Amino acid sequence: MPNGPILILLRHAGRLAVVILFALRAAAGLQLPTNMSRSDRESALRILGVNTSPKVLSDPFPLGGYAGFEIGVSLENLPTQQIGRLGDGVPAAQQDATITKVSLGKGLYEDVDFFFSFTPYQTQKAEFTEYGGILRWCLYQGAQLPFSIALNGQMSGVNVQDKLVAQTFGLDLVSGLDVSDVGLFAGFGPVRAQGSFLGGESGVTDGDKSSQTAEVTGFHELIGASVRFRGAFIAVQVDRYSDTVLSGKFGLRF
Repeated sequence: MPNGPILILLRHAGRLAVVILFALRAAAGLQLPTNMSRSDRESALRILGVNTSPKVLSDPFPLGGYAGFEIGVSLENLPTQQIGRLGDGVPAAQQDATITKVSLGKGLYEDVDFFFSFTPYQTQKAEFTEYGGILRWCLYQGAQLPFSIALNGQMSGVNVQDKLVAQTFGLDLVSGLDVSDVGLFAGFGPVRAQGSFLGGESGVTDGDKSSQTAEVTGFHELIGASVRFRGAFIAVQVDRYSDTVLSGKFGLRF
């Protein structure tokens, strides 16, 4: 079984390990300012909640039923520099952050796949934790042309230093085109985030310093591509919320 899953994994394990080790530096030094007003909290929720919502970053076609499986590591660039300008600001200039996620994909039944992603332990030590899932249902696959349409439902949770705890929900309609070893995809859909900001002496809210909640809604557009080679793949994706988020992923598909 020369192309079996075990041999494919061993063949690319070194590359995957390098990507993981390189990516573990992500999100270090992320800070939330104090004395954030309602509009400041909504801006922070868009950046750290909406922008971090799960992303498939994979071939647009289904994994191939119950036997299909995928593992990967992704990097997402977030415009966290803007957060340092909210409220009373932060002591030192804050750069945009790169968030690392480990993702697993599993075929469930024929045209239904489930993807789960989470931040690894080293990123969590920087006091940023994110986890989320996507349920993808392929509604249509062309019989003559390699064209597909899928519905992606997604949900995620974010915790930043226990000062912001947020959940996001979204629904995307995504079309894909597969040509040889290259997949192209684009989609759109609504997204919503709700979060709770810590109050008190060690909190980040303004006014009477009590804990406050915030909620934001918006529209989401995405475009991306994936390239397959010898059981592995590389995917890139551009997501447009109120900000633009660029993501990349290296993975193995069995």
